[in-house]
Amino acid sequence: MKSGLKNIFLVILGVLLFLLIIKLVGINRIIGSFNVFRPIYIIPYFIVSLLIFLGFVIRWYLILRAMGVRVRFRRLIFYRIAAYFVSYVTPSAKVGGEGVRIYFLIKDCRVKLESALSSVLTDKMIELSTNAIVSVIAGMLFVASFSMPIPIRIGIIAISLAVSFLIFMMYQRVLSGKETIYKIISRLHLNRLRIVRRYRFSIIEAEKEVIRFHKNRKEVFRISVLISFILLLLSMVEFKMITLMFGYHVSMAIVFFILTVVGVAYILPLPGALGILEGGEVSLFLIMGLKGSVGFNLALLTRVRDIIWSIIGAAYLYSRNMNISKLISPAKSWKNKPRVEYFKSWKVK
Repeated sequence: MKSGLKNIFLVILGVLLFLLIIKLVGINRIIGSFNVFRPIYIIPYFIVSLLIFLGFVIRWYLILRAMGVRVRFRRLIFYRIAAYFVSYVTPSAKVGGEGVRIYFLIKDCRVKLESALSSVLTDKMIELSTNAIVSVIAGMLFVASFSMPIPIRIGIIAISLAVSFLIFMMYQRVLSGKETIYKIISRLHLNRLRIVRRYRFSIIEAEKEVIRFHKNRKEVFRISVLISFILLLLSMVEFKMITLMFGYHVSMAIVFFILTVVGVAYILPLPGALGILEGGEVSLFLIMGLKGSVGFNLALLTRVRDIIWSIIGAAYLYSRNMNISKLISPAKSWKNKPRVEYFKSWKVK
């Protein structure tokens, strides 16, 4: 299936799921939930959302500085928000926009491909690892807090243990100087892709920079991890405000579960997690004995926030005369990289 047809199919699937959730919950119940809506929390909600976004930029800024790359903070804000737009509208499990960040670092700031790629890889590794740890904790708490069929309980525990093991193994290999990223690419057979074959040299060199960062910039790594957990706490505050908008005074444990469902929904390869986000939150609220309509509206407000960020990102790309097809095309200066052989036994000193 060609990429364009695949994307159209996924969008249609997402729309159908979205409409199905509305039908199951009931349009009247969804609208009725707004009868107790408290707009006083809207401004604080978006302020917290802004702080979270700036936190992501600060983490990336610190990583770049630690790698010896000097880029103005203001530029990184625009690069990050442009990447947010691309990730949101493409079925890429929240990683589709990372190429946008790399592209602008190279084009505007004359950063080497290897350095640009390594900064984004490091930033994404820290983000995904902390999110995974939170998901594991949430899964265990969820199993302990609610009754459910034994197969589902076993499945959640098994997935949590598997994720924990993978995180441990990944950082164990990185800190010991062993190749990890390219090995994962090879195991998934992504090394057969034309773009991976073309930039194999750059990917391998970028991974070496990632390893050097973790081995030689441990203080910045710890600060970046701390920032990530602070951002997760702010995200809990963000979702707590949404529940307060609808008159729900839920515990922070429930907010923790809400945050986890949002994170898992956006990992799935559907544009904007359309239908998945709504279905996940409705299911969670019903399991916890709460109104499914409020879960739907929570997902809806989350989507409104994401659309606002995406519109700003799209506007920036438009101001730069850019489009998605151009962004995913390799820059001319990236071509003619020397071909190298890949050795499994290499280490970074």
